[in-house]
Amino acid sequence: MKILVVFVLAVLGCCLAEGRLVKKCELRNQLLKAVGNLTAQAKPNELNKLVATFVCHAERASGFNTSKVNEPEMNFQFMKRRNIKNLVPTLVRRSAQDDDIATLYGIFQLSNRLACSDGMTPSPTICGLDCTELVDDDIRDDISCLLQVFSSLSIGLVQEECTKVQPFVYFAKCRKP
Repeated sequence: MKILVVFVLAVLGCCLAEGRLVKKCELRNQLLKAVGNLTAQAKPNELNKLVATFVCHAERASGFNTSKVNEPEMNFQFMKRRNIKNLVPTLVRRSAQDDDIATLYGIFQLSNRLACSDGMTPSPTICGLDCTELVDDDIRDDISCLLQVFSSLSIGLVQEECTKVQPFVYFAKCRKP
């Protein structure tokens, strides 16, 4: 048992060492580029709103931390203690079984029950990624996965508060890309 604990701590330590805190403006610029490439016909205001919503989500869900992992027990305890589901990403929902809650990974807190594979949890793995790929310091695959999940599903991925963010106010301190 001690060996297992040491192994888990070592793996977590490696994952945390690889992560970083992304700046709001950097994330905005990378998302604008990625979203702009996918939706050439969309109006600039619509793109800015979508990007602001995603960046707000990353800020609230992970604090812009690329190595953030939110374990099921933490999600459930948070929901019980605060009794506010809006503050937890929509993908963390109780299912038919009480203990059937997702683990969330990376800057956008994407689910092992939907977006990625952790090797143990049944998942459609929409992004075709191992969940560990979402907790490194390279956010390009995280952005790609976020957009795949967003375009594949008709459910909300972000906190309700983020849908009301005004891009010109939220990104006031960022220079134009």
